[in-house]
Amino acid sequence: MTAHIVFPQVDPDNCATFSSAILEGVLREQIGFEGVIVTDALHMGAVLKTYGSLDQVIVQAVLAGNDILLMAKENLHIMNTDGVLTTPEQHVDEMISLYQAVVKAVKEGQISEERLNASVTRIMNLKEKMGLFEKQKTPANLARTLRTEESLAVAKQIGEQSLIVKEWNMKKGLSHKKVLLVGPQFLKKRFDNSYVTSLGKVTKVSYFSGVKPSQED
Repeated sequence: MTAHIVFPQVDPDNCATFSSAILEGVLREQIGFEGVIVTDALHMGAVLKTYGSLDQVIVQAVLAGNDILLMAKENLHIMNTDGVLTTPEQHVDEMISLYQAVVKAVKEGQISEERLNASVTRIMNLKEKMGLFEKQKTPANLARTLRTEESLAVAKQIGEQSLIVKEWNMKKGLSHKKVLLVGPQFLKKRFDNSYVTSLGKVTKVSYFSGVKPSQED
């Protein structure tokens, strides 16, 4: 993983993450490193202030020699570059936009296909080394094993004990109680198709938009 720090004797103008002199010159050519290079988080404020918009940051990171670009975010609700709280849907849109920025840079000749192919080759080699291309064997009786009465009872117990319940002793169970289940809208399909909607004698499910409920919710 690269670091957003400057080594002025090697490259006085760029931090290591955006320095081809360091990544290609020192790391690849002098040291002979042939593995995958991963950036540190590219959403950091100092990076955006120095290198411009995130689209520009992504392109510069690829040109410097990085193979994997890290977009680290603590949770799905994050601040964009304007300090505005964004939703998970907007986060996905942002990833698509950044992908399109790289495609545009390739079409315009700023990034060569050879440069991208080199990264893809390194990433694929790493996956092969980790055995990710080997066929994963699933036990023939897995579904039958997981759906035994014992397994389902354990799953139900885990679900009950993971709930936040107010004014009630959790050890007594939920089957004779009225239950209010609250969750984000994007989990509705998963909730509706699971046993959690029938945990109590009467179970009401309430959904809210986004990840965190508003005061109104």
